[in-house]
Amino acid sequence: MNINDDVIREWFYRLPKGYAEAPYSESELSVLADVIAEHDATIKKVIPEAVELVTEEDEVDDVQPSTETKPLGINASDWSEILIQISNAKSKLNEIAILAQATMDHYTPTWAKPLGFNDAGFMIFKNWKSYADKYLENLGQSSTGISAGLLVEYAISQLATEKGLDVAELAGAGATRKGVDVIIAGDDIEVKSSQKPSAVNLQLQTSFPKDNPDAYYIVASGTSTNDLNLLLVNSQLLRRALLGEELYDTKINAAALEKAIDNVLASYNLKDLLLKSIAGDDTSEIKKAYSLGNGVAINFKVFFSINSLRDLESAAKANNKG
Repeated sequence: MNINDDVIREWFYRLPKGYAEAPYSESELSVLADVIAEHDATIKKVIPEAVELVTEEDEVDDVQPSTETKPLGINASDWSEILIQISNAKSKLNEIAILAQATMDHYTPTWAKPLGFNDAGFMIFKNWKSYADKYLENLGQSSTGISAGLLVEYAISQLATEKGLDVAELAGAGATRKGVDVIIAGDDIEVKSSQKPSAVNLQLQTSFPKDNPDAYYIVASGTSTNDLNLLLVNSQLLRRALLGEELYDTKINAAALEKAIDNVLASYNLKDLLLKSIAGDDTSEIKKAYSLGNGVAINFKVFFSINSLRDLESAAKANNKG
């Protein structure tokens, strides 16, 4: 049996947890059969290919999270179950889907369902680009030259506005706070986008998840398609899952976090990396990626840039005088 991306997307949307993992249950396959029966589109992919996200391999080594402790606001049993589910997940997308379900179970932002998220913290944002176009039309601008990630933020802002929700701030239009792309009903939201429907972008750069129950991530997959898959994850929940209980609260466990970072820096040879980079030598054998907590990857990269060449003339004159 063959299915295409639209069928997969609709199938996942109808499932209580927002995704499916092989081996599929009879109820999951029954829902899939119903979706296929409703679609007349040309079928392109076999089931194992189309749900390759289930077997997608992580780029960093897996770290099994501890289940001995719990974050505030979630009882020990529920927190242990969440961590066990994450440890058994077979892709980053599945991990985020588990956290999205936990977000709806334990945080329930008032604006999530009015915006379109289901009980599993998942939604399909159909024809999302048209919403970005509407947002830009209101500003008298076009989408030419604007990144897909920023267009997603515009689209979400426009959708929230049309749903009657209060939208206070948007990146690219006067935002002043780092790590905040949109504010809906007073809650801070950062948007992470990826091109493929089966992929997730979790490049946090220098903005780390906050210990804030009113901050959220919207993880958008499929910017290259007409319909986006969106997952909603609470920032505090993601922070605790990534760092683990020993490190997540930096106010209480500052010494533990400092020690963990010291261990990372002690094994990072910046001097050697700079010397070899400037000399044009191979740096592939120099370790640049390290693990912190349960699931944080710290990647060190060196970028060289030119500040100005305006002083070259004066430098040349000074050398000539010598």
